[in-house]
Amino acid sequence: MVKHAHHQFEADHKGQDSYRFRVAGSRPVLISLSTRSAHFVENENKGEPGLGTLLSRVEPTRLVLVEGF
Repeated sequence: MVKHAHHQFEADHKGQDSYRFRVAGSRPVLISLSTRSAHFVENENKGEPGLGTLLSRVEPTRLVLVEGF
């Protein structure tokens, strides 16, 4: 699933180690546990990535649902 957000969101919250690493400049940041992983990539000043760029970040799959593009 690739979803486009039309507003700011924060998936990583202040006070968490991964947030502190990201704010300090770590690029990229990956957090993982036995049931879930998250990969944080900062777009910096490059602008919003296009759908093609986002699709290239998704593991090889047979079907990708896209919302909001």
